[in-house]
Amino acid sequence: SIDKFNAPGSEKFIFLLSTRAGGLGINLQTADVVILFDSDWNPQADLQAQDRAHRIGQKRTVQVFRIVTEHTIEEKIVERAQQKLKLDAMVVQQGRLKDKDKVSSNELLEAVRFGADKVFKSKDSSITDDDIDMILDAGRKRTEELNEKLQNAEKGDLLDFKLDGGSNVQTFEGIDYSNRKTREMMGILDLGKRERNTVKNYNEDFMYKQIAHQNTSTIRRERKKQVRLPKHLRLPRMEEWQLFDRDELRKIEQDEAARYQQLLAEGEISTEPGADLPALLDEDTAARKNRLLAEGFVDWNRVHFIAFKDASSRYGRHAYKKIALEADKPIDVVEEYVKSFWSEEIGKKRMSANEYDKAVRVIEKGEKKLLEISSQEQNLATFISLFDDPWTELEFTHAQPK
Repeated sequence: SIDKFNAPGSEKFIFLLSTRAGGLGINLQTADVVILFDSDWNPQADLQAQDRAHRIGQKRTVQVFRIVTEHTIEEKIVERAQQKLKLDAMVVQQGRLKDKDKVSSNELLEAVRFGADKVFKSKDSSITDDDIDMILDAGRKRTEELNEKLQNAEKGDLLDFKLDGGSNVQTFEGIDYSNRKTREMMGILDLGKRERNTVKNYNEDFMYKQIAHQNTSTIRRERKKQVRLPKHLRLPRMEEWQLFDRDELRKIEQDEAARYQQLLAEGEISTEPGADLPALLDEDTAARKNRLLAEGFVDWNRVHFIAFKDASSRYGRHAYKKIALEADKPIDVVEEYVKSFWSEEIGKKRMSANEYDKAVRVIEKGEKKLLEISSQEQNLATFISLFDDPWTELEFTHAQPK
């Protein structure tokens, strides 16, 4: 029935639906008029009914009408629903709880009796279009009056939120405790906005992380901001597979930074961009630094190293052309990297033992497999050479697998 109603050019012009039919995935995006003729005590049910006409696919402005019989309990239902919506916006949405949704037996009895005399005195009469316009105008006026009541009922602490009068629950023995100054003078504390307490977590991993975070924060606060070298003098990011002599280079950088801070403290150099800097290292140290930087492979990232390792395992460590193709590097650069990697003074010394041994085991395992394949090929070639016509003389027995 929903599909027939929403179908283009459908003859169905009205869809009767209960406001309690929630959670069923009902979409009426082709309806542009919503008429509520039986208001609910729960305003959320009416709002959900209105939302069904505001789904994706709605192309027209939606008009919502609420039919309320004057001087009946329906007025109390609408007022109570508006009161709940106002409390939801003013209290619940701010994080404070308020147990004001319950209706006492006396309030319910008064709501039922409200306007009963007007109902019993009413007489049947014919209704014209002019009468409907008058009813709509009266409905607009009553809505404005209800909104005005809601505005006037607001208080800072929301402890006396009522629409239909009644006793003031904050007045006791002639003293109005709704006044904030009066409460402060008498030593009554304002609890203010409710705050949630942090739930304790006794998980070991969480506790270790929290302790480490606190220690790190303390260290960062205590650590003084140090003056760093200019960007063009700093060392690049050096990973172990790039085969830099990291210990020696960092030692040189520390000496260079100490000299830079000394000159900066003496006022002999300026921190302004583009300022000329004197030589911070002697000629021998500067030359050693440049030589150590040239020995590394700064443009080799983790992907290149893994490609080198896999290609060496698949084709052998001396298959420079195939390794260069897999690593997307020039052949001369790959040849230089392979020699440095297998060097006792560079590769084994400058990489961590775990990382280096792991890569060597992978490559040697692949090379062993290549050697076995090569040996099998040689043995097969030797065996075939024993026959003048192996195509006719050789016989193979195939065993039937079980």
